[in-house]
Amino acid sequence: MTQFWLNGQARDIPDTPCLLLDYLRAQQLTGNKGPCREGDCGACQVLVCDDPQQQPASFRAQTACLLRLQDLAGQHVLTIEGLQQDGNGNKIAVPDRHLNLLQQLLADAGASQCGFCSPGLVIGCVNWLLNGPQLTLAEGENWLNGNLCRCTGYMGQRRALQQMTNTLGETLRRSRNRLQTLVDEGIVPGYILPDYILHRHSAHTLAVTPENTGNGESPTTATALPSGSAAHTHTGAPCMVIGGGTDLYLQQPLATLPAGNQLARSHDAVIRQSRTGLFLNARQPLQTIAAALAQKQLLPAFARFNQLFASLPIRNRATLGGNLAHASPVADSIPFLLVLNATLHTSQRVIPVQDFFTGFKQTALQAGEVIEWIQLPADTNNAIIHFDKVSRRGTTDIATVNCAGCWHVQQQTIVDVRLAMGGASPMPVRLSALEDALRGSDLEKLRAEDFKSRLPELFQQH
Repeated sequence: MTQFWLNGQARDIPDTPCLLLDYLRAQQLTGNKGPCREGDCGACQVLVCDDPQQQPASFRAQTACLLRLQDLAGQHVLTIEGLQQDGNGNKIAVPDRHLNLLQQLLADAGASQCGFCSPGLVIGCVNWLLNGPQLTLAEGENWLNGNLCRCTGYMGQRRALQQMTNTLGETLRRSRNRLQTLVDEGIVPGYILPDYILHRHSAHTLAVTPENTGNGESPTTATALPSGSAAHTHTGAPCMVIGGGTDLYLQQPLATLPAGNQLARSHDAVIRQSRTGLFLNARQPLQTIAAALAQKQLLPAFARFNQLFASLPIRNRATLGGNLAHASPVADSIPFLLVLNATLHTSQRVIPVQDFFTGFKQTALQAGEVIEWIQLPADTNNAIIHFDKVSRRGTTDIATVNCAGCWHVQQQTIVDVRLAMGGASPMPVRLSALEDALRGSDLEKLRAEDFKSRLPELFQQH
């Protein structure tokens, strides 16, 4: 039986596919709410560590309503209840309980009213304190934009974030192990530290599946499919290889999906540089890619694209490969990668991104084929790149329409330009007529001629 960790305890994963949210509530862990079941409201957020033995362990917020329990093998899940437990599933004795620093800051700022969204808000704050690079107020507001609240008007949360910045910001920015620092501050429990997990291994013999024996020390970790191969259920029916599942689990009931579906996991590098270009790991979460690019100061336009893509808990799960393979006409990654002239490296071949889409939600992928890497041309870093979208709820909603542009400019002359738009047709399209009109133009003259007045005519040519 495959297992995972839940609030410090090893748990068996049932054979029947189910969402983590439903499993938690069946276990009477009802702090996680499921009002939207679309990953939009943040009320079901949990912290997930994909490698509990890593030093230091890395916990990131994700939405339990879009997590399949079977995809969490070998991982550690921390719920709101787990923040006040002892690692054995027992609540801390009432006389010993008191408001920790985070709870006190939230209470003093009036950041909670009816309390329905409070568990998700607390998890979101812990995620920010653990992983936020700057720990500024603006960053906190951005990182918690997936936590909706109908009562407070958000000013209470804003005051609380400012107090967290003032009280904890400098200490955490200087810390080499934020998880340990938050344990020392009493904000998160010590049993989520890797040393505790390793100690538990000596006391438990954890069951493993026949097809993956692991190393005998931790709950079994699900493996990726070998390159070029397809998984099958016990009936011989083919299974899908999926990205993060944030699109698939939203649109299809789990009961209709093959039980053997596997995540396209990857332990390879997040990004790679070579003379032929910049390679992005299509199987890594978007937020992981964004962090790796920012650390190396590469492709700064990716930061804006990533921020507009979805709320942070979704970006902690969703992958570029999954977004491409889903092939929605308004998938944000498609126009962005179209204008970058990206090339897709699959488990079987190399495909230019412009040849990847064959129709409405149709792609050139063959059975068992997995998108592994996305290659960007070597001159990408020298281009002017912009991505934007129109949606009802800004950064946390699907696009009504999205667009991207990539300009190569020399001495105020547009040497080359690529423009793309999604949501205007069954597939995202390049705006070739507009590109032709812009190519070779002088930027100053374009401003003087009020080029915007010509746009309706050019768009009609599509």
